[in-house]
Amino acid sequence: MEFFYSLNLPAFFEKNLVIVFLIYGLSFFLVASAILLSFKSFKGIGLSSAFLYFLLFSVVHGSVELIDMSRQYRLLLYDLNLPGIILYIRFYMLTASFYFLLLFSLDFMLTTKGFKSAIIKRYIASLNIAFILSLSFIMFSGLLKTHMSELEGGARYLLGLPSSILAGIAFYRLSRNDYKDVLPKDYSRYFRYTSFVFISYGVFTGIVVPKSTLLLASFINQNAFFEFTGIPVQIFRAMAAFLIASSIIRAMALKISHRLMLGFIVFFFTIVILGWTGFINMSLIVKSYNDVLKIEMEEKDFSSLYKSFDRLYGFITSANAYEGKDDSPIFKDYVKDFRYTMDAIGAMKHEDSREREMISQISVLFQESIGQKSIEQEKGIRRENLERLRAIIKEISILHSRELREQQEKVTESIRNFYLITAAVILLSFMGFNFLWHHFYKMVIRPIQKLTLGAGQIAEGNLRYKIDIPTADELQECAREFNMMGEKLLERTERLGIATRELEELSIKDGLTGLFNHRFFYNKMREEIKRAERYHGSLSLLLIDLDDFKHYNDKNGHLQGDDLLKTIGEIIRNNIRVTDFACRYGGEEFALILTETDRQEAEATAEKIRLAIQEYVFPYEDTQPLGDVTVTIGGTSYPDDSKELNGLFKKADDLLYKAKSEGKNKVYMA
Repeated sequence: MEFFYSLNLPAFFEKNLVIVFLIYGLSFFLVASAILLSFKSFKGIGLSSAFLYFLLFSVVHGSVELIDMSRQYRLLLYDLNLPGIILYIRFYMLTASFYFLLLFSLDFMLTTKGFKSAIIKRYIASLNIAFILSLSFIMFSGLLKTHMSELEGGARYLLGLPSSILAGIAFYRLSRNDYKDVLPKDYSRYFRYTSFVFISYGVFTGIVVPKSTLLLASFINQNAFFEFTGIPVQIFRAMAAFLIASSIIRAMALKISHRLMLGFIVFFFTIVILGWTGFINMSLIVKSYNDVLKIEMEEKDFSSLYKSFDRLYGFITSANAYEGKDDSPIFKDYVKDFRYTMDAIGAMKHEDSREREMISQISVLFQESIGQKSIEQEKGIRRENLERLRAIIKEISILHSRELREQQEKVTESIRNFYLITAAVILLSFMGFNFLWHHFYKMVIRPIQKLTLGAGQIAEGNLRYKIDIPTADELQECAREFNMMGEKLLERTERLGIATRELEELSIKDGLTGLFNHRFFYNKMREEIKRAERYHGSLSLLLIDLDDFKHYNDKNGHLQGDDLLKTIGEIIRNNIRVTDFACRYGGEEFALILTETDRQEAEATAEKIRLAIQEYVFPYEDTQPLGDVTVTIGGTSYPDDSKELNGLFKKADDLLYKAKSEGKNKVYMA
């Protein structure tokens, strides 16, 4: 916990801007990869030219951030800036990237309803001419050499801010269009996210610019922002770039192979970030450690110089040392040792200007105090020079001790920074992998699970089940094919069901009257006898014969005879219960199965049918011998008359035959 309390966040961010620029640049290259892989989809919706400009913006702007990373790296490790030609190229690339973003927005307006394309085309043509002339003027006027900061601020104000805001508007309009058949289901939401982030990115890009005298840059600039918040503005830009990349990737229509490729790209970028982070921090640690070793060597030499001078000073200031000239062997050895140490110190490279000045003063004072000419000086003047020389040597020794402690603290701080930035990058990598896994799960694994579930439902016969996979890739196409297959199978199944029911009806129904046929009668009668036997119920059978039908048929024709049979069948059906079964047994013979019906109830039903037929006015019935179309009915009951089908039927048939011989238009019950 103490470690985090002692952490200097502004210094931490400033020291690790190299990694921020790396993430910043790679985020735009990730956007470019996603656009490139889904370019076919944009071509399908007529936005290929617009997103070609956006692709150029992503590549060029990402390259600018990688150049900034290289510059920050050189400043951090070697305190060196990039060569001037690279800085000029960087400026032109930055300006071109904002211009490509502006062209993306304008080209999008050309393909969107509600804008006058002719006006925009003329505006783009004028803008191209103005842009080329402006860059040419800057290139040949030499303004970059003296006003690069102002020119970059102007580019961010005049191009970066409006182009980013227009791009945000374009993505918002893109979210309002209907691309459900081309893009994934949630494309609208992710394009709205991209819109809001782009506008925020434009504010940070176009307002918080490098310090200059241009407009608000003298008050609101990157330095002022860093001093006020303690966070570099590049952090927010990198976060915005990453959010733009993630939102656009989620909105893209990518094939599964492309998603896998994009996953490998993210994995590769993560490895690059981790490796570069380790390399930068290890380089800082090595540099700080080398500085410590150098200062330790210098401190050792300055300590030797101080000891050497202290011996010389003690010899000179002793009571018997000075006798008018310095020719003592001891004195000469002390002077030689001091000069040897001074030569070793002078041979070193001293970057500190104050340190170089103090070494020069030591050389001058040494010559004035110890040299040949100093022998002739008065003892007081020589003593004064020696005191000054002693003070400077002591001061430079103290200075080196302090510098050594500072460098040792830098080594410790670099090690702490190494641990912290490694932990931060690992955390970011973990978050990135989680994002990648979530995206892969949502766009690949979950749709495969839905596809498997849908295939199982179809296999089980649930042909109305619809597989919803809105991923705009091969899985969505596969789901669409499965749904179409289910619809066709359902259509065929329904047709087959109708045909089957029709065949079943044909197999058990009489084609003329619509009543059940002869085969159904026997099968149903057996079932009902078993049921009546099992539940101790009752059952009745009626056999109906149409009187003198041959005479009617011969007199009026077969068509009229068929119509008569149809009408008889309809009358019978209308005078029985829904639980009873009316069958056409033969040519003009009908059979009725009356469930849960005893003898008295069966006789009443038979009489009801007989009267209904007698009272019905049939065509040409006056040609009949009796003047009316009539029926004769014979009936039996279970179990009173018999407990077997043959017995019931034979007895009813005998009654009907007997009735025909004795009289017509009657009901005979056993």
